[in-house]
Formats: sequence, C-alpha cells, structure tokens
Amino acid sequence: AASRLHVRLVILFSLVAAVPAMIVAIVASITLDMGLDRWFEVRTSTIVQSSISLAESYIQESARNLQGSTLEMVNDLDEQRTLYNLDRSGFIRVMTQQALGRNMIAASLIKANGDVAARADIATDVDIPAVAKSVLDTASDGKPVLIPPEQTNLLSAVIKLREIPGVFLYAVRPVDADILNSSRAMEKKNADAAKAAGNGITTQILFAMLYFGLTLTLLLSAIWTGIAVADRLVRPIRLLIGAADNVATGNLDVAVP
Repeated sequence: AASRLHVRLVILFSLVAAVPAMIVAIVASITLDMGLDRWFEVRTSTIVQSSISLAESYIQESARNLQGSTLEMVNDLDEQRTLYNLDRSGFIRVMTQQALGRNMIAASLIKANGDVAARADIATDVDIPAVAKSVLDTASDGKPVLIPPEQTNLLSAVIKLREIPGVFLYAVRPVDADILNSSRAMEKKNADAAKAAGNGITTQILFAMLYFGLTLTLLLSAIWTGIAVADRLVRPIRLLIGAADNVATGNLDVAVP
C-alpha cells in the first residue's frame, strides 16, 4: 500500500542529497582550475624561476671574479719564473701569499699529466678535488677554464702559465653554500612540479574517484533516510487501508492506533 508515495519520498531525498553535491563539484572544479590553481601555479613558478636565476647570477658573478683573480695571479707568478727554477720553497711562499690575498682556499701548479709541481701552503679541512685530464687539455690553448660547483660549493679555475712552460694554475675559491643549497632545492622542486604537471590527468582522475565515493556515500545515506521517513509516513496509511478492508468484510470492531 502507498508504494508510489514510498518511491517518491526516496527519490526526493536522493535528489536533495545528490544534486547540490554535483553542482558544488562542477563549480568548484571550474573555479579552482581557472582561478586559484592557475594563480598559485604562475606565482609559484615565478618565485622558483627567480630564485634559480638569482643563484645562477651569483655563481656567474663569482666565476667572473675568480677568473679575473686567477689571471692576475698568473701574471704575478709568471714574473717569478726565475724564483720557480732556483728556489721552489720561496716560490711556494709567494704563491701562498698570492692565493690568500685573493681569498682562495687552494692554489696549485699542475703539470699536463696531472702531477702537482707546486702547491700553496694553505691550511684547509676541505677536500680539494683533483683536476680532470680533460680540463687540462681544454686549457692547453691558454684560455681560462672554469669548473662550476657541482656536489660541493667550490668554484675552480684552470689557466696555463705563459712564462713557466708545461704547468697550469689551479685555483679554488668557495662560494656561499646556503645559496647553492637553496638553488639546488629550488631546481629539485621545479623538476618535481614539472613531473606533477605531467601527471595532472591521473591526479584529477584520483580526485574524481574520491569525490565519487563520497557522493555515493551521501546518496546511500539519503536513500536510507528516505526509506526510514517513508516508512513512518506510510505505516499509518497501511493501517487505515487494513482497517477499511476489515470494515468492508463486516468487522465493525476494528480499531486503528
């Protein structure tokens, strides 16, 4: 009895739960994608790129300063050719003074085969990397070769001496480790963001499935609530229909609570 009313109530509760949820989902997806997401994406990308550019500019400026200092030091050491040939200890003292005066933590004269001909007497607890053979080959034409910092914060330069044949000046100067670490962290975040952008469709599908599950839960709850409310409304009608049937059969003593 009253099954049509029962169905209508269940459908009504389902629509009340599902329609607003779907409207909110559509509006939220459009507004967030066109508004906040793109705004934050542009702003964040601009900040990251600016930080990376600032760090690169700092490294380039430090490299230019090291190149100029190394060229000056090469000229000064070339003038000490006689001292290099006659008094190697005195030459090392001069090279040490030259390096310390230019804020270098290491300076060496390297032969073409990679052997050290002379090394500045500078106390440091930093591990100075050796010069690669390819770098010496590149610097053999007399042009300075800069070695940017990779895993360390050491900026290096290699220049061939003109008056002392067969040797190269290898100069090392540290750069700000905090700036380098921040730059590397920014580059990593930028790469992660680019990777996440490439997986945007997958992420959207996952969020859509999550929202679909939540909407389905709300819909089932609304159906259950609609059934419960419909039962409370239809039960008296069923009792009245049953009582009317009894009266029609001649039972005039029937009572409805």
